[in-house]
Amino acid sequence: MLRTEHDSGLTRPVSRSVSQRLLAPLVPACLLAPLLAAPVAASDLPNLIGLDAPDTAAGLERQAQEESEQFRGALDAETTEARFEITLAAPGSLELTAEAGADLTIQLFLLDLNGTRRIAADQSGVSATRSVRADGLAAGTYFAQVGRSSGSGTFVLQSQPALLEEPGDPEPHGTRDTARGIEPSSSVRGHLGFGNVEGTNTEDWFVLTTDNPGQLQVNVQGDEGLALQLYLYHQESGRTVASDTSGTAASRAITAEALADSTWLLQLRRRSGHGGYRLDTAFAPAAEITPPVASDRRDEAPLAALDTPRVGLLGYGTPTATDTEDWVRLRTESPGTLELTVQGDETLGVRMSAFHIDSTRSIAADRSGTQSARSLRLGGLEPGEWLVQLHRNTGHGAYRFLPTFVPASVSDDHGPNDHRDTARDIALGAETRGLLGYGIPPNFERDDWFRVTTDTHGALKVNAKAEEELAFRLSVFAAGQTRALAADTDGAASTRAATASALAPGTYLIHLQRTGGFGAYRLLPELVAASGTSDPEPNDHRELAAPIMPNAEQSGLLGYGLPWATDNEDWFRLRLDDPGQLRLAVEAEEALTLTMQLFAAGNTRALAADSDGAAPTRAIGPIGAAAGEYLIQLRRSDGHGAYVLTPTFNPQTVPSDPEPNDNREMARAIELDEAQAGLLGYGRRDGGTDSEDWFRVTLPKPGTLTVNAQGEEALRLQLHLFRAGDRRAIGADAQGISASRSVNASGLTAGIYLIQVSLSEGAGSYSLTPEFAPAPSVR
Repeated sequence: MLRTEHDSGLTRPVSRSVSQRLLAPLVPACLLAPLLAAPVAASDLPNLIGLDAPDTAAGLERQAQEESEQFRGALDAETTEARFEITLAAPGSLELTAEAGADLTIQLFLLDLNGTRRIAADQSGVSATRSVRADGLAAGTYFAQVGRSSGSGTFVLQSQPALLEEPGDPEPHGTRDTARGIEPSSSVRGHLGFGNVEGTNTEDWFVLTTDNPGQLQVNVQGDEGLALQLYLYHQESGRTVASDTSGTAASRAITAEALADSTWLLQLRRRSGHGGYRLDTAFAPAAEITPPVASDRRDEAPLAALDTPRVGLLGYGTPTATDTEDWVRLRTESPGTLELTVQGDETLGVRMSAFHIDSTRSIAADRSGTQSARSLRLGGLEPGEWLVQLHRNTGHGAYRFLPTFVPASVSDDHGPNDHRDTARDIALGAETRGLLGYGIPPNFERDDWFRVTTDTHGALKVNAKAEEELAFRLSVFAAGQTRALAADTDGAASTRAATASALAPGTYLIHLQRTGGFGAYRLLPELVAASGTSDPEPNDHRELAAPIMPNAEQSGLLGYGLPWATDNEDWFRLRLDDPGQLRLAVEAEEALTLTMQLFAAGNTRALAADSDGAAPTRAIGPIGAAAGEYLIQLRRSDGHGAYVLTPTFNPQTVPSDPEPNDNREMARAIELDEAQAGLLGYGRRDGGTDSEDWFRVTLPKPGTLTVNAQGEEALRLQLHLFRAGDRRAIGADAQGISASRSVNASGLTAGIYLIQVSLSEGAGSYSLTPEFAPAPSVR
């Protein structure tokens, strides 16, 4: 706007404001000449209106555009100066040119907004032509003053502004507190180095807020004559984040990486010169975080879903606080394995540690070096809650965290059965599954105990097979005992087998003990029953002898029980109602060797035995057995197994001689010429054998006595004849071995004679006949 002001008090015609985007060139001085040809009165001066140019510029390009104002004035002795008000709608430069007529010399001044301070002047010497130029003017009102040096006449004043193409941001925002708000990704224009009497704008401030972590790039391009410096600050702390200040340059750029979501300040500072600039900001947000957002504190760690990847960020922050760790919480509902993987950007070095929720001691970690990829395998975990810490080692960036859960193949082993006192009952012949090595590191389940009950004799076979990662030992115990009956404990193996042989019916414990690793196992206890039927226990002592019948098989078992309490003896009681031939035979399994003895009841001396060597088969007899009770002892030598005992008895049909008649004092009277039956070789109650029978005959007169004895084929005997009271035989048939004997004694006197039938070997019945022939009568 131009406004004339004369000392004579003329009214001030007001012209329009000058507001341009483009810098316009000055009007050549030759254009003023036509205006100076004819002097005019000041009151006749018209307003001089500048011409607008088309607004087609873009960016910082410039286009010539004329925008000037001029008017005529007159000065004389009374009117010594004229003042014009000029308003710049935008920052820029202003050039004033004044040319007077031939009779007038002038001075030219450019004054500040209140007209009291000179900005520029052309007053030296004496001249009718003057010009001044002022650069870096702020938008506002200025005054052009033409003063008379000498003479009088008219003049023409030409104003030529050169305004910024795009003045840009609204002032004021030259302080931190008045910072202009901009978007994280935006483009704005501004100017620096322009001023007035109130001062020159030397810096501009901008404020922006990032809603996400990420990277901010800032580029500024100034006019050629403008040297700039660029700073980025964190608003809350006031600390510098990045800057570009070295040298003198119109172009500056900074890149701030790993910024947290926060508010930031940009300071653009003029170092020298003036001009416009263009400021471009570009914000690249980091990867979008997967909810729930991980916490920086372990006690606030959010629960993350298993088998679901989540994305997080590390290394982003402000000058006072950088996000260096993330915590997440995981929950496992069953035993299994957690496989944790994290893959960070190349710019991020990360460490990973795992914890039980109730412990501050890590159970596993992968933190050596500066890798961007980490992995952990947490095997053998019981159900529970776990914490994972992701710790930034170097740099910044996004990461992808994947917690994968592999449940154990057995969901529950029906514990607790970690001690023998809490052993779990399982069935024979049924497969049982369980787990070992699961727990809270470093405390893993080491032992599983099981209890089985057998109701028959046999071998307990236990087979256990585990997953490859589990190594364990296997032992079998009798209930209440700490000494193993059988075990498979050598080396480290995932398959075990143990057989406890020759077990009596009872309760047994199976112990699985982990030696390394973890995993599921299958356990199969089987009873291989003894092939024979057990004898009627208890019959381990003579007092407990079990009754058996003649000619009936009796099965039994020996060698079964416990190593320190094995069934080593079986006793049987056999009752014979008649004398006869008794044969005992026992046949055992090959694994069992035994001995056999026969006793008369109440006697500790064996009547017969088969005990030499080690054999599974034994036999006694046949032997002659008197009527009565007998005890049979089967004694284990080694091994174990079943046996069959067969007592074969052939009763004697011949009546026994009248016992007792085993010595001469007990000789039984028999009649002459009558057969007398008897038995020899049969056992007695006292444990001995009936080896002698004595008979007494009386001769009524002198004569010859013939005694005949005929035994069974199995009986070998001898025959003697004695005179009563005399121990010297008067007749005998004892040579060799024979079942038939005969003694003939003649010339005997009347009286008592004793007949002795004695056993050579065998047993059986015999028939004894004393025949008497009287001596011839003497006539």
